[in-house]
Amino acid sequence: MPTSGGARDAHQAALRRVGADHPEATRLIAELDGELDEIYPGGIIHGLHPNEALDPRLRFYLLELDGRVVGCGALRVLGPGVAELKRMFVRRPFRGRGAGSRLLAELETAARADSIATLRLETGPGSLAALGLYRARGYRDTPPTANTLAIRGVSASRKSSARRLGPEQSPFRRKGTKSAPTRFDPEEQEEPSMTAPTSFPYATHLNVLHGPLEVVDVQALVDACNDRWYNQTLVRVNDSVVRVGIVQGEYHWHKHDNDDEFFYVVEGRFLIDLADGRTVELGPRQGFTVPKGVRHRTRAPERVVVLMVEPATVVPTGDWRR
Repeated sequence: MPTSGGARDAHQAALRRVGADHPEATRLIAELDGELDEIYPGGIIHGLHPNEALDPRLRFYLLELDGRVVGCGALRVLGPGVAELKRMFVRRPFRGRGAGSRLLAELETAARADSIATLRLETGPGSLAALGLYRARGYRDTPPTANTLAIRGVSASRKSSARRLGPEQSPFRRKGTKSAPTRFDPEEQEEPSMTAPTSFPYATHLNVLHGPLEVVDVQALVDACNDRWYNQTLVRVNDSVVRVGIVQGEYHWHKHDNDDEFFYVVEGRFLIDLADGRTVELGPRQGFTVPKGVRHRTRAPERVVVLMVEPATVVPTGDWRR
């Protein structure tokens, strides 16, 4: 089938439906289970069991690029208009080239064609690249449901997510709420303790979204973002990180005692108020460095996209006290 959704390039992509017991499917599932065993030693791997291959609710797919099988994924129908996304996997040599985004887009297209309006999935907290991909595509953390409990045996160390599928041309729409406090939350576990009060209304994600040799798609994050003040770490470069901010409104006054901070505006108008009374206004393709120890406040009258470069040890909220 022709490609649909996601990044487009010169490669010819096709999603082919096969049985879960197809030899290529079996090999891909074995590769995936091997990687999961490395990430979660001794953990429970929710693979496809032999009896599941005959489940009439299961649709298993292979992703082919230029005729080569590069990945797989499955849809299991849970009820009218609802399905679970399972066993999504891209072989290592093809990662960082948009294959994961392509596979997810193709599976969503297949789901729409099967009258599926909502997709659910589960991802372990150690699968950072997968978590980043799903969030960039608009999936949101949700509490456990009866369906996911019955099908997957949700444990306290796994994340449930969901996305409602709209028309293919529509912007991504997010669905769901944060997991209940008793469920593992990767963001809460990975973020350093903030020096600011817990009432700060920011969506700050310090997990590194991409590794070396992976394509960073800022526009996908922009399209999927519904937060007023969103901060996501994109990559780590030596001892520094590059973060993206998709923001509108005001940040609090703060400083970083030991670290400089660089801002670069991708789109929109970005204001930096300094303690000496000056306000620096930046437009697209303009940057500014705030030196260590300088109290400042950032503002965005309208929605703005900004990149930030700073040491990996920086806590974004800084020291909010004078």
